[in-house]
Amino acid sequence: MRYLAIAAAIFLGGPAFAEQSELFHDAHACPERGVKSACIFGKIPGGTKLTLITRGWKASAEARETFPNNDFDNGHKTITRLESSGKPPTGTIMIAVAAPTDSIEVIATLEIHDENISRRAAEFVSRMKGLEGKNGWGYKYEIQTRIFKLSPAITIAEARFTSHIETADPDTKEKLIVGEHLDDDTVPLLVGSNMLDLFASTRKGDETFCGGIVAAFKMSGRMHLLSNAEVCETDLPSTTLVHDLSGKVPKLVFQSW
Repeated sequence: MRYLAIAAAIFLGGPAFAEQSELFHDAHACPERGVKSACIFGKIPGGTKLTLITRGWKASAEARETFPNNDFDNGHKTITRLESSGKPPTGTIMIAVAAPTDSIEVIATLEIHDENISRRAAEFVSRMKGLEGKNGWGYKYEIQTRIFKLSPAITIAEARFTSHIETADPDTKEKLIVGEHLDDDTVPLLVGSNMLDLFASTRKGDETFCGGIVAAFKMSGRMHLLSNAEVCETDLPSTTLVHDLSGKVPKLVFQSW
């Protein structure tokens, strides 16, 4: 079948994003078009079978009608409605995959505690942010790390960086916080002999991202990670990413724009 040929091409050779976009699509619940409806931007032939995936949930879906995209200025002229086998959750990052539902397993993200990984993640973010010497100017920061075991061989971490500047009232000596949330950042990491920033391909200049890890799933036996990067404190559209984590290095197989 066509979707299996597309999947094989991605796993074996890394096609252009134009081909990848035939396998993965951004999706969102659109209950105004039916309680079991999800919508994706662009046109997909009616009857196309897909699988919807988000955190802790999957469902089969079928492409139905298309209609004009009159509400979003994102380069897409049409929107396709999908009819899902279950009610899609609202307010969450979701993708539609052109693959049979029984070939996809949503993986529970088991949170673990590992002081060594937490320390390494914090050191990685500290170097990445160039934090040396900032504390002397009242600059305060905090790095919180969550660690997830996806399989015996695959561990990921999510480091959240927050910062502010502290000063004191000259009269009362009361501590004041100014410039709160200066350069907050979320850094999803693949843990190995080295830490690898999974948002590296999306970073431009000094952009910082909110968002983070959404869900993990296996497709045709290969572990994938769904994440979301949104430039903090802006109205810019968010970016959805899917990484294949089953090789020696993570492989970006989908990135929306």
